Amino acid sequence: MAQDKHTPGWDRFTPDAKDYKDFEYQNCRVCGRKFNVSGVKDAATQMVEAMAGRKHKHVVFSCPNAGKEWHNQALALRVLAEKTPSKTLEAIYTDEAEKLILKKNATKKVVVGIFSDYR
Repeated sequence: MAQDKHTPGWDRFTPDAKDYKDFEYQNCRVCGRKFNVSGVKDAATQMVEAMAGRKHKHVVFSCPNAGKEWHNQALALRVLAEKTPSKTLEAIYTDEAEKLILKKNATKKVVVGIFSDYR
């Protein structure tokens, strides 16, 4: 099974088809890029739903930069900034993420995805 390069809630959203308009103008929470929008799909959006053999109609919004090394590193930094209780560390993580996004050049390889710490 191929690993999805997107991280739900950050650079990918899968709202129900009926809620499509609520997300129409959303941008990636990592890099700010406008999402690509797929047509309506009738499939599972979560592992438990798939295991139960269920599916529902939804639209996929995804960042075209997801999976790029600089985007993965910026994602990890944004997650750390959100999770840290320190305002000082939050500012440092956010500043480094912004620099990565401007340069689009990773300084360290980071693995992101559903089984990583960065989600």
